[in-house]
Amino acid sequence: FTDPGNKLIRLLAWFFFRTSLIFIRMADLIFVSTPELMEFLVKEGFDNKKLIQSNLACDEESIRSAKFQKKLEYDALYLGRINETKGIDDMLEVVKKVKKVFPKFVLAMAGSGDGVTVSRYKKKIRDEGLTSNVKMLGWVSEKRKYELLKSCKTFWFLSKSLCESFGVALMEAVCSGKPAFVYDLPQMKNIYRRGEVYLFDIGDVTSVVKGVIDVFEKSNFNNIKGEQLLGKYSWKLAAMTEIKALEGLV
Repeated sequence: FTDPGNKLIRLLAWFFFRTSLIFIRMADLIFVSTPELMEFLVKEGFDNKKLIQSNLACDEESIRSAKFQKKLEYDALYLGRINETKGIDDMLEVVKKVKKVFPKFVLAMAGSGDGVTVSRYKKKIRDEGLTSNVKMLGWVSEKRKYELLKSCKTFWFLSKSLCESFGVALMEAVCSGKPAFVYDLPQMKNIYRRGEVYLFDIGDVTSVVKGVIDVFEKSNFNNIKGEQLLGKYSWKLAAMTEIKALEGLV
């Protein structure tokens, strides 16, 4: 209920989530993607023996094989739903301030959303005079997604939602070696322990702006620590964990 956005939709999401817990209890095994979710389910009274810590992952092969495309070399990239919980309004505030230093700065936003939210957001871009600084790409294919990740200079993930789990797009960007600007949600500390992302207090637009400007003034667009995560969060490792657990049921 504390997440921004349409309150009716938030209410329905809560209702369906609570309903899903009833059916999930019937499962023989429950694969859990994050330690935070594991802790939540234990507090909800789930049988700890049924809970298996697995992981979400990113496609290592696609990241390695993606090709740089000059026409997709945006200064910043966001991949995800066009939704208030993802910090889309904060991103516009960051762009407004960054463009004062770098007038030609461009943020590309790839993803879809409900019609009302997308229309409101496009209008806000026009009203704020950011038409040349924010490019709405809409839905993109998997191939184009990895090309965007390979070609962008930085990645933004300013989600405010405490319901955020893993952030697959964020992990893909980090593993692609891109500097990532992220709001400091609780789960981020468990995933990024060695400074693989730039963390900021939720809603602290001013600090994000300073961080972005610093990176661009230094032209520091490499994320070596992030690249070292490539392979650690793989679908193969996740599958092996789940297969082992399933074999224990036989």
